[in-house]
Amino acid sequence: MVEFNLQLLADAIGNLHRQTQEKAVQQVNQMLTVRNWFAGRYIVEYEQNGSDRAQYGAKAMKELAARLRHIKGMSESQLYLFRDFYSTYPHFFPTVSGILQRNGFQESTKFLTVSGISNVSTCWNCQTQLC
Repeated sequence: MVEFNLQLLADAIGNLHRQTQEKAVQQVNQMLTVRNWFAGRYIVEYEQNGSDRAQYGAKAMKELAARLRHIKGMSESQLYLFRDFYSTYPHFFPTVSGILQRNGFQESTKFLTVSGISNVSTCWNCQTQLC
């Protein structure tokens, strides 16, 4: 039988902390990726369908960043990157859906978009059912 001493206890707790912290970082990274993809999607949809987009023109991103300044990572340059991320990977939706489901979001979770509601189980681009 292994003798359990204070150093072994400290090592065990330290290992537990490192493992759970690594997992937490992975989860945060996944969810930030999902957030960034959806933010890009919302921006693209706004640019294509927003009723007031002509009024703002090129100022839209600057104004949006100003309205979101209370959220870390929502600068104007980041918003452009989100839009580019979505534009580069528009078919990332099945992966996003899987990540959401693994993190406790239900299949019926709906996300508001500029033009209406998009169900997690339906691809926004091609309007087909996802597995």
